[in-house]
Amino acid sequence: MKMRVGLPDIGEDVERVAAVRETIGNDIILMVDANQGLNVTKAIRLGRQLEKYNLAWFEEPVQAYDLAGSAVVANALDTPIASGETEYTRYGFHDMLEKKSADILMPDLERVGGVSEWLKVAHMAAAQDIPVSPHIFTEHSLQLCAAVSNVNYAEHMPWFTGLFKEKMELVDGEIIIPNRPGMSFSFDPDAVERFTVPLP
Repeated sequence: MKMRVGLPDIGEDVERVAAVRETIGNDIILMVDANQGLNVTKAIRLGRQLEKYNLAWFEEPVQAYDLAGSAVVANALDTPIASGETEYTRYGFHDMLEKKSADILMPDLERVGGVSEWLKVAHMAAAQDIPVSPHIFTEHSLQLCAAVSNVNYAEHMPWFTGLFKEKMELVDGEIIIPNRPGMSFSFDPDAVERFTVPLP
């Protein structure tokens, strides 16, 4: 489960995370995402107060381009820092690894340049024992998760589910990687037609 943080009042964020953790218990994985909304000082202050809630990661606490700042935050906290969804090249991910700005890389299949580039990022991270987590597009990311050894989580947002003929199979909170050709999911022509927006 992932929730948004980054309110002006750090105390309010802490209260919200505490309430969610209390509600879901300790068996459900919880992450937080600041969506690049904090500065270094505030990210560290918030992160330290959230550490007792056993978070799987603290996503994008500071601006994605601020690799030095993100490295300071990562070094100051025990909670892993996840970042990379807005990085467009493997060279940018190389810089992230070099500067130790994230503990978990989140390459976005669409932004990073497709399957080949995504795999290059994942293998580059694996060489440094850094996990990766594909940024959304779950249906098209599942086969990539199976192809590398260092994926820790596949986050799922149901935004694109209606586009595909096949549906994901979930068992005990885990997605079963399908054994079908290609990426395992095919577009539903009726859905594509329904969601198509004509250009003026």
